[in-house]
Amino acid sequence: MLPAERESPLFRAMSAAAGHAAVRREVGSRPPPEPMSNCTLEQYQTGFAGRHLLHGVLSHWADRKPHDAAFVNHDRGRSVDWRTLDAASTGLAVRLLRLGFRKGDFLAASLPFLTGHILLEYACFKIGVIHTPLDLRLRPAEVLRSLNQVGARGFAFLGLTPSADFRELGVEAKRRCAALEHLIQFSPPHETIQGALSFERMAEGFPDRPSPEYERAAASVAPEDAAQAIFTTGSTGSPKPALLSHRNITSQNLCLGSAFGFGGGPACWSTSLHPTWAARRKPC
Repeated sequence: MLPAERESPLFRAMSAAAGHAAVRREVGSRPPPEPMSNCTLEQYQTGFAGRHLLHGVLSHWADRKPHDAAFVNHDRGRSVDWRTLDAASTGLAVRLLRLGFRKGDFLAASLPFLTGHILLEYACFKIGVIHTPLDLRLRPAEVLRSLNQVGARGFAFLGLTPSADFRELGVEAKRRCAALEHLIQFSPPHETIQGALSFERMAEGFPDRPSPEYERAAASVAPEDAAQAIFTTGSTGSPKPALLSHRNITSQNLCLGSAFGFGGGPACWSTSLHPTWAARRKPC
């Protein structure tokens, strides 16, 4: 288990934000629904209305199935329900705004698929910050190049793990990336490098309610706005960033949900957002 996955404080904060404990669910306990008919633009505009924003998907299912599992952390045997995910990601979005993040800023993440990473991703979506996942297989020089390519204002990374010490990557990023202002380290506070924020500290005691600043930021996000920047594999040269809007991703998820029979339920599988997230459970 990675040190960054010691999530007891995080889960406590998430439960408090939602007003109840996260729900445990058995994976595969229900048969998949029948596939939907072929997708059309009209279906997306009408039947999928209200879910053209990625965080609109959270609101949709938090209202309708608040206690159903949004995703499952298989390693820890825990699941996070829709209401908790929605509330906790809003609390984290408020924290990002207080740090000075604004719509159009890039926040890069060189992280495995941790619970905290999912929260950070949706917190970015909610306030128009562009989430930029970086493949963990990239060499340090490639990570630094990617950060500079998008002008990342924030960078989330691991600390000391059984596999490698990622703290040096954070030190080099701060030194060599001119636009970088905030380092967010996913490790215990006592292992956090100088100048970095501990994600565990960020996730302690989310605000009880969204701030007026958050409400203004969230209201400004439109389906056509950029949500995520993903990098190509670099098989024909250096990795290059591609910008995806909320509409790009949610329309694709509608089609994937239809093709694989997840259209009638709260989640579908997507492999599009990052090459190492092939088992991604993506809401639709």
